[in-house]
Amino acid sequence: MRDLGTLGGEWSDAAAINDAGHIAGSSSLEGGGEHAFLYVNGVMSDLGALSGMGSAARGMNNRGQVVGQSYQGWDVNEAVLWEGGAVRNLDSLIDPASGWHLNDAGAINDLGQIAASGCHDGLGVCGMLRLDPANMLPVPEPATWAMLLAGLALAGVRSRR
Repeated sequence: MRDLGTLGGEWSDAAAINDAGHIAGSSSLEGGGEHAFLYVNGVMSDLGALSGMGSAARGMNNRGQVVGQSYQGWDVNEAVLWEGGAVRNLDSLIDPASGWHLNDAGAINDLGQIAASGCHDGLGVCGMLRLDPANMLPVPEPATWAMLLAGLALAGVRSRR
């Protein structure tokens, strides 16, 4: 057992480990707040957050990419990717015309596919999504498609009345 330490605060929480033994998670900061961290070779590094926000790491792959969330309170959540020392809002990697807003990313595999959650602004549906790096378009999971189709069917029935 090994104590990973903190980023200066009172607690830390590990969320993911890759085959090299690198660990991603979250830690409280000295003076308050929380940031995602990456623990490599005995050193915990602060991954940062989007401007003015806290952050939490959720998943990591063997390429060292980390995914999670930057947040400000309960109502402002952004899915993020940490890669090469930078934090990126995953919404910036998808087509804005898709209508999706990503609010959390839970996992990333070695192919770079990301499991995320988000909401479609125009349709009012939320669900789990898979982002594929080749085109970085959100691919709704089957449950999301079922909800979308049910909503469209209901809208069709109501419009006939």
